[in-house]
Amino acid sequence: MFRWCDDPFIHRRYIMAEFIPPKESIIREAIDIGEKEGLLRVSGKKIEYLAVKKSYNIADPEEQVRASFYYELIKKYQYPKERIDLEVIVPRREPTDKADIVVYEDDEKKRPYIVVECKKDGISQAEIKQAIEQAFGNANSLRAKYTILVAGNVRIAFDVADFPPEEREKNIIADIPIRYGKVVKFKYCKGDTQWDLKEVTRDELLAKFQQCHDTLWEGGRRNPAEAFDEMSKLMYCKIQDERFLTQKGEYYRFQVGTYETINEVAERIRKIYKDAQEIDPEVFIEPIKAENPIIYTVAEILQGISLARTDLDVKGEGYEHFLGGVFRGAMGQYFTPRPIVTFMVNFLDPNINDFVIDPACGSGGFLIYTLERMRKELYAKLDEKDAAYRWQDFALKQVYGVEINSQLARVSMMNMIIHEDGHTNIENADSLDNPEIWRRQKIREYFGRKFTLLLTNPPFGASIREKEKPYLVSYELGGKIKKRNRQKTEILFIERCLDFLKPGGRMGIVLPDGILTNSSLQYVRDFITERTQILAVLSLPQTAFKRPSSKGSGDTGSGVKASLLFLRKKKEGEKLSKDYPIFMAVAEHIGYDATGRPDKDEFPEILEAWQRFKKENRIDFFVKAPLCFAIGRGEIKERLDPFYYRHEFRLTIRTKYPCRKLREVIDEFESGARPKKGVKHIETGIPSIGGEHLTGDGGFTFVKIRYIPLKFYQKLQKGRIKTWDILIVKDGATTGKVSLVGEDFPFKEAAVNEHVFRLKPKEGINPQFIFTFFFSESGQSAIKRLITGATQRGITKDILDNLLIPLPPREIQDKIASIMDKAYKTKREKEVEAEDLLNSIEPYVLEELGITISRIEEKSPKVFSVTADVLRSSRLDPFHYLPKFRLIEKVLDKCKYPLQTIGDILSAPIVNGLDARKFVGAGTKYLRVGNIKPDEIDETDIKFLDISLEDIKKDIKLKPNDVLLTRKGTFGISAVIRGNTSC
Repeated sequence: MFRWCDDPFIHRRYIMAEFIPPKESIIREAIDIGEKEGLLRVSGKKIEYLAVKKSYNIADPEEQVRASFYYELIKKYQYPKERIDLEVIVPRREPTDKADIVVYEDDEKKRPYIVVECKKDGISQAEIKQAIEQAFGNANSLRAKYTILVAGNVRIAFDVADFPPEEREKNIIADIPIRYGKVVKFKYCKGDTQWDLKEVTRDELLAKFQQCHDTLWEGGRRNPAEAFDEMSKLMYCKIQDERFLTQKGEYYRFQVGTYETINEVAERIRKIYKDAQEIDPEVFIEPIKAENPIIYTVAEILQGISLARTDLDVKGEGYEHFLGGVFRGAMGQYFTPRPIVTFMVNFLDPNINDFVIDPACGSGGFLIYTLERMRKELYAKLDEKDAAYRWQDFALKQVYGVEINSQLARVSMMNMIIHEDGHTNIENADSLDNPEIWRRQKIREYFGRKFTLLLTNPPFGASIREKEKPYLVSYELGGKIKKRNRQKTEILFIERCLDFLKPGGRMGIVLPDGILTNSSLQYVRDFITERTQILAVLSLPQTAFKRPSSKGSGDTGSGVKASLLFLRKKKEGEKLSKDYPIFMAVAEHIGYDATGRPDKDEFPEILEAWQRFKKENRIDFFVKAPLCFAIGRGEIKERLDPFYYRHEFRLTIRTKYPCRKLREVIDEFESGARPKKGVKHIETGIPSIGGEHLTGDGGFTFVKIRYIPLKFYQKLQKGRIKTWDILIVKDGATTGKVSLVGEDFPFKEAAVNEHVFRLKPKEGINPQFIFTFFFSESGQSAIKRLITGATQRGITKDILDNLLIPLPPREIQDKIASIMDKAYKTKREKEVEAEDLLNSIEPYVLEELGITISRIEEKSPKVFSVTADVLRSSRLDPFHYLPKFRLIEKVLDKCKYPLQTIGDILSAPIVNGLDARKFVGAGTKYLRVGNIKPDEIDETDIKFLDISLEDIKKDIKLKPNDVLLTRKGTFGISAVIRGNTSC
């Protein structure tokens, strides 16, 4: 069998034999009930409307909407199923059009009463307007009295018969009549089992948010952040209406009534907001800026759903997901990903007595999840009434945040409101400034006295200058003790966070790895160890803050290598054991990968290990996967990052020979440079050797060599390569890769670039021996242990004093070097033999087939022509007609054997497979493009699915002799399944 390998998955867009609508949606519920009551029948991809005996494709989102509303017309609006028809041909319309649903006044279906136009949920405002015109065209042609657009949960109804054909505003009605009755003034009524607002799923809520935002954005008239600001104000009005203004039995204010004008609806909503401004002017500083037609449209979109009753988790995730995309694209804000927020809160285990603060709260993620966790905990322990009272008390009196950006502060307040309050505890201020100038009295009172729990992800990278912010001199890590004209914000935040906490308070903070690793920041680590008990340090993967946001934003995150630091502020006079145990962990998988797709989540296992560690409190605590271990406080002399203290790095090199610092065994240690304008445009000159030219076996590859000008090389003071130099990659993904410049190095003159260190051993020391040590497993571990940095990780000149090399007498060095040199030579010879053997196979096969392919020299740029008769395929792109492809086509025609298409020789059709996004630690193997190598399956970084092979459709299970072919990304790579497999 032949199978496509897609990108990023081998099996993609696999359509199941039976359509399953989205779980927990209103549409799914209506279709299910319709089936049970004998109105509908779903079979495979088809849905049959039993009364009219018509079937359509239920996989079509518009069909799902039609099926749901068809059920509503019969059950909710009480129209006889015998008077409803589908796909009704509309007379006098060109091209021939069909109405999705028509409700008639008579059994003979001669007098159309309501025409329904169905669209999928989440369509744009422009598409809504177009659909309304389509509905009117059909209704006018059929001479129906009413028409309604149904786009998922968006419902817009019109009185057609009593108004001119062009009217689109004065004839809007709250809803179509129930069973030929009168049109109601308002549709949505609080407490009414039929007509109250509906809860929605996360996807439905996101679709509504997107529609509202697109409406407010007005095609670019407002920037996305301003549009979101206006959206937040209108969302507040809706929640306020649902929760506090409308009483049971009353009609909601946030809806469009029958024959209401745009101004009437908009002014009613503006009044909700103006009343809120009078009550809390600090929160609602600015008025609603959106024009009345925009407010009216948002009311149409949101009127049928309940923001107050929709599940808190759904609301929170939907809101944060949406605002993340908006603010990342518009303002460069990078919010803490939800899996990290969840882990940090759970790690510090907040309790009902905690007073919580986030001094850089952004959108309020840490505060919101703390509230969510506390709510669930209280509702599990107390009866509903007591739990609700205690939780509200906690939200209003014990959870606080500070945010310097006024727009983000309002977003945080809105987030709190959506989660049922605590918004008045958000301070729009600079956390690093003097607390006495803050407006919120409670935050000033609790500063250093009452806050017991602090969670934060402070801004990275910005510098505070004394000229701009005089408060710099008040910080010990600023200019209070040692004169500093500037300091990084993340460093000042460490001190300020400790200032916030009362003695004994706990703290979790996201920090760039440079603070934990760079030798120049040792004074910051000393400050931490002197004033706190270090509870734990967790290393995050490099991609943790590179997660793309919502679809279409184009964002790739901040890309800073970071760690989580958990501390407890020491009490006055408290003395800790000199060797108390510290929990360390290295998380390689945190629920999403570099592309933002779901991935294995090691956080739960790390939390479990942390709970065990707290009980055992042992320095020898160790869990292999995910890596969790403990070190004693006494072991910390320099760095604080878990990577440095990994078990394999802490093993002491035992040798009978003395160990010397790298500085003591080399004469020269330097990196090179390239011209400021780069080297891409330079085609000749002196070779510039980078990390990409060092191979994994200690040698070199000179593919895609770059050059520097001769004059630049002659002026170059550092980085000139000489025979028996040792080259080490100093930064990037291949940090630590090492090669030796032997006598066979092909260039008389060459230089390393700025990403490679050049080392020259001292006279009397064998360079081949030093290279052999660096190349060994122990040497590589020693080098990689010294990797530092946050954004650009690598090794620095600190390696000179921190890397120890065992140094035997010269004769032993020579003996070791000789043995290794012979081994490397033998290895390379065997590799050449294997390569020659592989290269001989293709000519042999072509000769046997009677095919001779001559080489075509391609020009740059690639310019060629073809005649019209060549354009016989459906494609018109130049790539398809490249001369090399046309030549192959001609040569194949001369093959001495008959040609067959791939389809003719396959035992089964070509299939695509599962579009999997969520992976687990163990289970059924799942192959992606990266696992397919030329004629082999590479199981490095294999993914696993939480599904048994028995539950996977037969034609996508891999079997011996199946052929895999990648079709996207690195397309055209093929491999054969050999032997049994569990993929």
